[in-house]
Amino acid sequence: MRSRLERETVILFNDAEPDAIITTSSPRIINLLHKRGYHPLPDWPGHSPKNNERFILPKRRVSLRSRAKTTRTPTRPITKKTSLPETPPTVA
Repeated sequence: MRSRLERETVILFNDAEPDAIITTSSPRIINLLHKRGYHPLPDWPGHSPKNNERFILPKRRVSLRSRAKTTRTPTRPITKKTSLPETPPTVA
């Protein structure tokens, strides 16, 4: 079993080709791709079944999402209180 540091995933694609190549040694990513119906390439140079797998996906299926923007909520309640006059002002 590889260490967590060695379980890397590399995604390669360019503007000219319609497919992306994903090379990964992460069991979580491999299982995810298998569940979604993708099969690894059978053999390629430097391939070792124990170490990593390589998949070809349509580029439109690869999503690089940024983190969702979160709204900041105050960490402590606002303590400043405003006092209202007890009687409404009279209008002349």
